[in-house]
Amino acid sequence: VLELGGNDPIIVMEDADLEEAATLAVSGSYKNSGQRCTAIKRMIVHQAVADEFVDKLVAKTRAIKFGNPMDGG
Repeated sequence: VLELGGNDPIIVMEDADLEEAATLAVSGSYKNSGQRCTAIKRMIVHQAVADEFVDKLVAKTRAIKFGNPMDGG
């Protein structure tokens, strides 16, 4: 992840660990509701792994639990 004056991308190369990249992308996009200067705003992904990366990213995003943070459940 690069901090580039508010246009912070994550760059995923074709030899990346896609599971880890997707985990970092989701965390970097949604942590603190994206309200921080280093929140990921763009994803630049090598074409050779883009479909697999998107599948992992969507699955991890769908697994996020939303709701009242004070609710123990």
